[in-house]
Amino acid sequence: MARLCDGSGRSAPSFDARVCLDGYPPVNPGLRPPPSAADGVDRGIAVQPLGSDGVSASFVPTFASAPDIRGFSPPPTPGSWRYEESRFGAELKALAGWLAEQGHLRHPLRLHLHRVRKVLDGCDRFQSGRMFKEEDLRQVFIVPGRSAYGYICTGRIFIRFLAATGRLAPVQRTDALGLLRLRYHHYLAEVRGLSQQSLKQHGATVADFLSRGLTSDRGLSGLTAADIEAFVQIKSQTNNRQSLQHIIAQMRAFLRYCGDHLEAPSGLDVIDTPRVYRGELLPRALDWTIVRRLLASIWRRSPRDWRDYTVLHLMAYYGLRPSEIAALRLDAVDWQAGTLRVDQRKTRSVLVLPLAARTLCLLRRYLSRDNLDENLRRTG
Repeated sequence: MARLCDGSGRSAPSFDARVCLDGYPPVNPGLRPPPSAADGVDRGIAVQPLGSDGVSASFVPTFASAPDIRGFSPPPTPGSWRYEESRFGAELKALAGWLAEQGHLRHPLRLHLHRVRKVLDGCDRFQSGRMFKEEDLRQVFIVPGRSAYGYICTGRIFIRFLAATGRLAPVQRTDALGLLRLRYHHYLAEVRGLSQQSLKQHGATVADFLSRGLTSDRGLSGLTAADIEAFVQIKSQTNNRQSLQHIIAQMRAFLRYCGDHLEAPSGLDVIDTPRVYRGELLPRALDWTIVRRLLASIWRRSPRDWRDYTVLHLMAYYGLRPSEIAALRLDAVDWQAGTLRVDQRKTRSVLVLPLAARTLCLLRRYLSRDNLDENLRRTG
């Protein structure tokens, strides 16, 4: 019998490993026998059996034959044998390693690999080992449905990966619209002095408008208010009113530039913006009185109660993110110096926080509970 290891040191229940490689639980684990070491040989998967001391062994799926690209060697990724069957197995393997080096977590990494494989395998314009064009990639990653935004995000990440590995074909700006985008980018950078982040946002909106909101037969010279309204309707399906305000502001700036330089009819920059009202969104932070009442309402009887109280205490008093608290281990606390070492996933940096005497006392009380089991001690 073999048990799976989820990468954090905790062992998962025994079940058929091949059913759960994609991150989803099996339909009925009891109907399938547990995997053996022989089951994973033909798929490039190594399954280590359960040790005699009762400690679960690691489950290590690996790529069997896909070569490395640009030196990126991915860590063991659940479901690797499935991507090995794709004709883009080399690209998927290199993408997995690059995402891991960039600090992506396990579940988002799986989602990105799944989306990239689904898009590439369903398109005939790409070939493994060849260069990719950014314009083609942006088009194929536009899919209908509720997952549209997720695919667009994955497409952007895949484009950044290809640019980092030298697999993105350089864009030849020889068409009129491409030259117009270059001139507008230069205008925003040199005349208006926008930051790099603002330039990227304006450029993405303009590129999306020229690819989806502009008819190829008329071009900018035949642009009408109805075309702009249709594009705004498309963007409103995947953006809330706050985000749509920024998109319309970027559209106004581009259309005003085109009108001033006789690239499009003048007056098209007059676009109604969505109304946003003060106080319509949830508060960004709770009142401190409410936070203290919340902490006081937690029962502190069982180990799980003390764990919940400690987690909320660290969030309220030190502003830690849930992912940062979940990654804490016993060696993160320096009891002599009275500090806490936090690995920040979002900024990929290390933060050392001084702990108050009250917090140190709380941590000692939580960790020294007589009935605190080893699992809570390690994960709480």
